[in-house]
Amino acid sequence: MDLEPAPEGKYDISDMTVFDPNSEEQKNAARRLFCPLYLSKNENLFNDYQHIETESKQAISSYYDGSMSEEELGETFFNELVSFLTACDQNDYPCILGMSDLQEKSAVEIFYSEFRYKIISEALKRNRLEGNQYVQGEPYASQRSGIYYNSDYYYQSEKALSAIEKSVLNFAKLQGYEDFELPDYEANGQVLYNNFNTALFNPFCTNGAAKYFSDPNQVPPEHFQFFFQTGGTSRGYAAITSIMVGDVPVYTSEQDSSFDPANPNKGTMWAAYKDEKGVTHKISHDITFNGTRNDYYSVFDLMCFQNGEEDSLYNDFLKSFSVYPTGYYNRNLVGTLNMRG
Repeated sequence: MDLEPAPEGKYDISDMTVFDPNSEEQKNAARRLFCPLYLSKNENLFNDYQHIETESKQAISSYYDGSMSEEELGETFFNELVSFLTACDQNDYPCILGMSDLQEKSAVEIFYSEFRYKIISEALKRNRLEGNQYVQGEPYASQRSGIYYNSDYYYQSEKALSAIEKSVLNFAKLQGYEDFELPDYEANGQVLYNNFNTALFNPFCTNGAAKYFSDPNQVPPEHFQFFFQTGGTSRGYAAITSIMVGDVPVYTSEQDSSFDPANPNKGTMWAAYKDEKGVTHKISHDITFNGTRNDYYSVFDLMCFQNGEEDSLYNDFLKSFSVYPTGYYNRNLVGTLNMRG
């Protein structure tokens, strides 16, 4: 195919836009290069990356099992980060000329962020599995809703996050990075990367978990647990509570206040903490919902610890919890969702 020369003459370039990305746009472009979707385009590198991912997850699991300390986890993170950067270099990624300073810093930042995500995700998984043992009723009842919270996972995950933060900053110092900063996950609305609380009570969760707790950034007391569930079945539930003729009730059933795991209008909850002597203090309460907008309750108004001054810390934290029946927000459209990206 023969190419013809461009016609001679003057060209108007007054409307052309010069692409001149600012520093943040340059950083975002560099960050994208080290996300799994982009890494997968280099087959050899992606195989190395998946191996590093597997080792990282195994180390995090060992940490939560108690067979690895947070210091050892921080060392493991450091070594896996070095392995990742080495794999990038050996596979000529992102280009045969190697990484620019900006790209290398972005690679470190993304690897650190994803390691944080794994730490928090493992805590969430273990919290969920632990809570399942307390659920009453059918295993997969679609009508049922609830939440379980164990503050031990908050503290375990915080120690792990602190260890890898110390490790990544040490790596940056050894590399001589200038102006290296870690993301502000809270300010960026990255709830799954911030901490255990913001991830568990995140506003994008389909089970409405965010509404159970008013302040995810509140630091919990140690060794504290909270559990709540409604009743429900996988087949639907119906019960005659009253029969009216006009405005006159001709039949009204007696309402049992105890919890029925098949009835979606029933709920049960408990809270517990272990004191310095290892003694467990526990309170519980059953609740009957009436199908109105008033079905939203502050947990503290329904139950609280009453052992004295030592309970104040736990009761203050309990004040942040609320409970409501399944589908409450769908029916009443109460509140708004903060769609932070």
